[in-house]
Amino acid sequence: MGTSAQGPDLWKQIDDAEHYLVSGLFERAISTTLSVSDQIHSTAVENSCDHDELLEMLELVGMVLVQAIKELKRTSEMFVQLKTVYGSVASIPLKIFITGAMMQMAEGSGSDLRPIFEEYLSKWRYTDDQVYVLNEVKNSSSNGVVVTSVMEPEQYFEVAELYTITLLSVVSRETEIAISWTGKAELTEQHRQVHFMLHCNDK
Repeated sequence: MGTSAQGPDLWKQIDDAEHYLVSGLFERAISTTLSVSDQIHSTAVENSCDHDELLEMLELVGMVLVQAIKELKRTSEMFVQLKTVYGSVASIPLKIFITGAMMQMAEGSGSDLRPIFEEYLSKWRYTDDQVYVLNEVKNSSSNGVVVTSVMEPEQYFEVAELYTITLLSVVSRETEIAISWTGKAELTEQHRQVHFMLHCNDK
């Protein structure tokens, strides 16, 4: 927990947003989460709260947001709203990105997701330290962006699998595009071979 006066107030507003969600006040939940996210970014610029605490707040805000949007059957605007909260597609926390994408696919809006997935996956680079690093972080240290900048290979593979196997191969029936993407993707060689095997099994 942070020690600033603003920290407890932000947590109170997040509690309010969660209350609106479970009470069926979905529009109120959305407006509250967007307001809280603006305040979190301002707090990040001022360095008045711990980064990990702000990150935790933003993840909670995002989860309330995607659930409220789903309940309102407005999943087509899911990633527009998430970009408002996180600043960019690649800055969306992994759990929330996957949850939002699966909700959108379930509602039949999968056709809009291809550029979203490709933008997200293209912003991460595999390093000699055997982790993925978010390229955008080096340009965002002073503008209030609060983001997890490192991803484990298994986490990256999870997103890539959701994109190529679920969205492209199963939902869109575009297996050849999926295979082509896999061949050029920023995957470890082990994960690339697993992907190719999954595509072969899907045919």
